[in-house]
Amino acid sequence: MVKKTKTISTRKRDVYKLDAKSIAYYRRNPVIACEDLLGIKLMDSQKWVLQESWNRPFVCIAASRNYGKSFLGAIMMILRAMLYENQKIYIVSSVGSQSQETFNKIEEIILRRGKTSDSIPSLKDIAMMETVKSPACKTGFSHAQTGFHVGFYNGSEIFTLNGKSDNNRSRRATMVFFD
Repeated sequence: MVKKTKTISTRKRDVYKLDAKSIAYYRRNPVIACEDLLGIKLMDSQKWVLQESWNRPFVCIAASRNYGKSFLGAIMMILRAMLYENQKIYIVSSVGSQSQETFNKIEEIILRRGKTSDSIPSLKDIAMMETVKSPACKTGFSHAQTGFHVGFYNGSEIFTLNGKSDNNRSRRATMVFFD
């Protein structure tokens, strides 16, 4: 007769169930996730855009200059990478420098430094703790010439596609952000 052993305690199982409920709640409510996990309070119109576009297959945001489209896109990509496992998120622009600029917004929000984060005193470090770091890359953000990259412990990754988009045809993504 084989003796059964518990792999995890009942208490730990309860904690995992609570975590699963929290993640499911944040997946349904990205505006609350933005405030609770990132510490970012959005304008009402940005809240509406985030909530309405969160689970839509195709979204096009047409807004005036300085509305914060790239900033809102950065928030969407961070939350998607944190709340869903194994996401492959690509930032695509007609020129590589534009996609790098959007990626830099993500980096500034997560690392809580730079121009973007200076305007948000309530930023939290939860996202920073979720990025994969190594001795070679202490922040988790790599800036290779072929494209920028950050990985998360849940298997999600955010990339920039630099150069001509025609050269990047074979990439598979769960989310593509065109800026």
